[in-house]
Amino acid sequence: MKIGRKSHEKENEREKEEAEENEEEEEIERDVKRWKDSTESSCRLCPLFELVKSQQREEVKGAWNTLYYFNVQQQQHQQQQQQQQQQP
Repeated sequence: MKIGRKSHEKENEREKEEAEENEEEEEIERDVKRWKDSTESSCRLCPLFELVKSQQREEVKGAWNTLYYFNVQQQQHQQQQQQQQQQP
């Protein structure tokens, strides 16, 4: 009977430790979520946040325009090469 009782106590201890670990993880997740929410809401109010967002959009837009420009240039160059090859 003592052996069964000890294993049952060990199992209870393990379950208790797991529950405590789960609680700690949940608390950390809640803290992280709270921090993210507070950071995002305060950033949204800040005019710099909007400025940075708009600058990032412009940078991305500029990068796409540059990429498009080089693609167009490359296509035109390839077309010219094909035309020159077709002409004897």
